[in-house]
Amino acid sequence: MIGRRFVLSVMAATAAMATASCASLAGIDSIDPAVDGQNGGAFCAAAARPTSSDGLFFCDDFDRGSLPSPWTNLYQTSGTLAQNSGAAESPPNSLDIAIGSLALNQPVDASLRASLGVPPLPAALEFAFGLDPVRIDTTADASIVLAAIDFLDAAENRYTVQLAFDIENGAATTVLDELYSDGTPYIPHPISGPLPLGTFTDIAIQIHWATAMTATADVLMHGAVVLSLPLTMNVDAVSLQISIGTTFSSEPSSGWEARYDNVLFTTL
Repeated sequence: MIGRRFVLSVMAATAAMATASCASLAGIDSIDPAVDGQNGGAFCAAAARPTSSDGLFFCDDFDRGSLPSPWTNLYQTSGTLAQNSGAAESPPNSLDIAIGSLALNQPVDASLRASLGVPPLPAALEFAFGLDPVRIDTTADASIVLAAIDFLDAAENRYTVQLAFDIENGAATTVLDELYSDGTPYIPHPISGPLPLGTFTDIAIQIHWATAMTATADVLMHGAVVLSLPLTMNVDAVSLQISIGTTFSSEPSSGWEARYDNVLFTTL
């Protein structure tokens, strides 16, 4: 498993550098599709905004417009992303991400990413989304990354909190990983209870950020806390990046498919 996280470190660090070099950083007055008429439908229109003028707000329910707006970047290496009306938490659409069968050492990056600024500290952040795992690779030790929050310092060093699936006995175990770009081994935190296939689960990753490198995290499913832990941050972040989809899948693989809806990243 260490190998898969090392590959992700290289790919995500490179992508983050490219994103940061070309993207403006966003706060409450930007990347707000419910206001600027991009992809936001009923869910984004109803989502509560931060009360502070320097808060962060990003929302996409995939009901209007076309990809990649309002995201900064879209990647479709060995996978496809499409707005889909087959199933949704808030109709009419969700985002369907499909990864085809992968050969050994085949790269994969099927994801959407958005760059944001850093709010004044202390701050509480929430990255929430509905996730429907449609199809998983049940091969022993298969794994895939599902979503991530990157904390980037001025030199583009990166600390990441990411949600992943690890396959054990043919079933998906949900894991919250801490990942570093400096070669430090990743730290996996298994989440108790299965994440069911074929239905949407409301997931939220809440970061309670006290000082530059002091924070705790809670993972919630359908509003109930399923994991709570201190974080071992190692960067003084000047920007943030959020992503859904995957920058890594183990290979060879029979493939994966997942639907996302009602993505919200905001200061609480």
